[in-house]
Amino acid sequence: MAAGWKNEDVGWYGYSYAINADSNGSHGATNQPSTPDSQKPIDPIASAREAYDAAKAAYDAIDVEGARRTLSAAQTRADEAARVSSSAQVAYEEAAKAAEPLKDAQDVATAQVTRANTKAIAAQYSLNAAEQTLADIKEGTIIPSLKDFFVDMNSDYALRQFTRSYQGEVLTEINEATHSGIAGDCTDYRNVLRALDTIRDLNKVRASLGLNELMVSDELMARETVSTNWSANNIAHSTGCGAENLAWGWNKPVDGWYASEKRIWDQAVETNAYNGTPLPDGWQTMSASKLSKSAPDFYHAVGHYLNVIDKSYTVVGAACNTNGSIVTPAMGQTYRSYAYDDKFTVDQWEERFRQWVDNKLNNADRNQAIQKAEEERDAALASLTAANKELAEAQEAQETATARYNAAMKDVNAKKATADKEAAAAQKAAQDLAGAQAAYDKAVSDKRTALASLDAAREKLEQLTS
Repeated sequence: MAAGWKNEDVGWYGYSYAINADSNGSHGATNQPSTPDSQKPIDPIASAREAYDAAKAAYDAIDVEGARRTLSAAQTRADEAARVSSSAQVAYEEAAKAAEPLKDAQDVATAQVTRANTKAIAAQYSLNAAEQTLADIKEGTIIPSLKDFFVDMNSDYALRQFTRSYQGEVLTEINEATHSGIAGDCTDYRNVLRALDTIRDLNKVRASLGLNELMVSDELMARETVSTNWSANNIAHSTGCGAENLAWGWNKPVDGWYASEKRIWDQAVETNAYNGTPLPDGWQTMSASKLSKSAPDFYHAVGHYLNVIDKSYTVVGAACNTNGSIVTPAMGQTYRSYAYDDKFTVDQWEERFRQWVDNKLNNADRNQAIQKAEEERDAALASLTAANKELAEAQEAQETATARYNAAMKDVNAKKATADKEAAAAQKAAQDLAGAQAAYDKAVSDKRTALASLDAAREKLEQLTS
């Protein structure tokens, strides 16, 4: 009988046998003459025993337990590498998340520096203009101011525009961009007359289209004066500006607002699309407000044109600034379908204004003009001082925010490098584990195959010796 022990992976193994060598069941000596090996008959029992021994050796040579130990060690290393990699990834993600608000703070600080720098530049331009105005007055040049015109005309609605507010908030920064009577400011009488010419150009276009002539009101002239003075240093529409067209660097802005954008409009009519993008149904009859929501990119390309040809408008105001910090002149027009105060044709309004200007030039109190110019200069200097202080504080805040963000990103980058390294190690450990698993699976398979061969050799030997 065979004796052995059980292994769940490969079955029975560890066989041992006591095989009889002769027919009497005992070993003994013989005195028969020897026969050369080549002539000896083949002994089936001996052959079976050799086959069995070979199968037993092959079976014993397969080390399943060694493969199992290697697999277990590989599993332990892979588990630990995965744990370390996961921990490193979590640390990296937490560091990256912690850096996000610091990046936001840096962006805010940078925006504040940009804004403060724009104010400082504008304040410097205003101071330069104020000093030049004071010098001109001392030499005999007087610059009547549009704001003084509104004072003398008792134009209350117009004067309110110089202290504008929006939704209950006083627009201090916008209001302070106007420096009454300073050369190049929108209140400079020469720029007022230049602005009136843009209204004439506007009305010529409207007349060619059979549209009504737009009238001029003191209130909208003042409103656009304040808006354009601010926009002369900011390429943007001011808060609460209403329907407004702006232009920088155009001596004849209506040409750009109408002719240039009309070509874009006409092309859209032909193709029913803008830059290859189909326009929404009914876009040609939409209000400007609805079109701006339905096709914002297209509206931004033709919005000035739509203001020029809007049938609902009845009144307009215009302004011109030539001392801004961007590109001069900065010109603007604002439109509305109603007026809070009296309306005039362009010629009527200009006649009122010119009469007032002539009176101021002919009867100017030079000492009073110098005093007012000095006050404007002092105010401009105070604004510049405040703007420079704000800029310095903003730059300091930006440096602090940038330093904090850079430190955070240094930590993020270090932890990312660690996470990448540990991820690579985990991947290598996983590959080693897969190799160990494959080696173990092969050892088990080979052991089973060897066991089957061993069982077959045993059965054959038992048959011959039974």
